[in-house]
Amino acid sequence: MSTSSLSLLGPLPELLLETFEGAFALQQRELLTLWQVAVAAHNAVAPNDREFVADELALIMDVHPTTARGFLVDALRADQLPDLMATWGAGDLTDRHVRAGVDELHRCLDDDALRAQALNRVLTRCRERAACGVPWPRPGEFRRMIRAAALLLDVDARRKREAAAKADRGTHTYPLPGGQAAFAIEGPVEQVIAADDAVAARALAASKLPGETRTLAQLEFDLTVELLINGTSDGSSPEVGVELQVIVPIDALTQDAEALGELVGHGPISPEKARGLAARATTLRRVDIDRITGRVLAVGDAVRVGTGDVEDALAALLETPLSIRDLSTKAYRPTTRATRFVRTRDQRCRFPGCGRRAEATDLDHANPWPCGSTDPSNLHCLCRHHHRAKQSGLFTVHLDPDGTTVWTLNRTGQRYRNPPPDLTAS
Repeated sequence: MSTSSLSLLGPLPELLLETFEGAFALQQRELLTLWQVAVAAHNAVAPNDREFVADELALIMDVHPTTARGFLVDALRADQLPDLMATWGAGDLTDRHVRAGVDELHRCLDDDALRAQALNRVLTRCRERAACGVPWPRPGEFRRMIRAAALLLDVDARRKREAAAKADRGTHTYPLPGGQAAFAIEGPVEQVIAADDAVAARALAASKLPGETRTLAQLEFDLTVELLINGTSDGSSPEVGVELQVIVPIDALTQDAEALGELVGHGPISPEKARGLAARATTLRRVDIDRITGRVLAVGDAVRVGTGDVEDALAALLETPLSIRDLSTKAYRPTTRATRFVRTRDQRCRFPGCGRRAEATDLDHANPWPCGSTDPSNLHCLCRHHHRAKQSGLFTVHLDPDGTTVWTLNRTGQRYRNPPPDLTAS
């Protein structure tokens, strides 16, 4: 569309945004309707001829046969999950939930019965939380919940996948436009996350040095390349400590329980990996979580662990129940305990769908200070980009006492609720 034809749409951005939202939702819903039609067309053909249905669809859709085959495979996989499609039909899930669910179930599990069982666990969990007033999860969180359920159900396959993935660890490069390229490392998640945290911490420290003008992203790149090529950074970044954060149910550490852990910044991890990381911990910190909503209630102080003293440290943590403290202050900057609580509660940037980890975000006053208090009920994590977006005037942000952020599009009045992550993992 040319610039002149765009101007014919008129000076009504509110109406246009509402039209776009409705059209987008309709387009996505129509995709699942097309899936249903494709399944019906597939089933109407004699079994011996069904391998050619994708070619038939390719002609109708005017796409490559491989594209049509992938479309049909997705449709057939969705058809094998009637509970998922029924929940979508009831309006509780969007098409993006369905697509995420189909993809994750088939990526993590090889058995139809186990897929149905994992899905049932997740849908039951979602309905339990909805009964307590918690909105249904966004597609990314829905995918994470399915991954957690799959980790618990297929133990043998899980262990084989983890062993195979560890054996296949390595590095990869990818060409990019403009004379650029990407460099990636692939391996055990706890090591990758720790490495990423170390780079982010060094970059943040370097950004505060006098005269530094590079962005955090530029610093992360420059420091990483310098370290890999020369074996050391250029000295512009101070040494920093990195804390790998793992949330593990206490019964998974005190009993031989099949309970998942949560690697902060990544998601659910297997019980074996969680116990292994906990056994190597130098400090432990108790986090009390509501079993129904999965929300953080309280975060304790760190207990230092001596060599081989994990059991003693656990006993010390369990001796005294956590109390919910007053974490407010009249100052602009939150206390250390309040900061720790908010980052643990939020896990990542609170703009819906943003995956930036909490440790790399700003702690923002939802209601600007000093009108708004410096208290967890008025603090949330926002990455620098979405912090600036909040200040742009396009959005109004409200923070509920339980940590749920409500983003309102000022031009349309549409509201989007984003509750804190469910940290029960399974």
